[in-house]
Amino acid sequence: MRYLLGAVAAVSPALFGVVAGCAEEGRFYACTCEVVTDFDDASKLDVEVCAPSPERAPAVGRGCAQTGAPAYVQRCACAPMASSAVCRSGACKVIHR
Repeated sequence: MRYLLGAVAAVSPALFGVVAGCAEEGRFYACTCEVVTDFDDASKLDVEVCAPSPERAPAVGRGCAQTGAPAYVQRCACAPMASSAVCRSGACKVIHR
């Protein structure tokens, strides 16, 4: 029994590292998001995001845009980028014009 517990203790950190390191993969999308300012002016913010599917890209885009937006982000429209690189879902970049 003592050897079994020792083996479990030795393997557990390795298993934890594998499980904790797992991240959902996705593809890159270019999103244009609508932002409503304090003055009710419509404004747009461009972001590039990594999402696991085209259906989830607008939600990921909205979350990313909110980090750089001066106000509430209403919605995002996203299109796949030409790059076919695989990325880690949730990665984002605000594009400054």
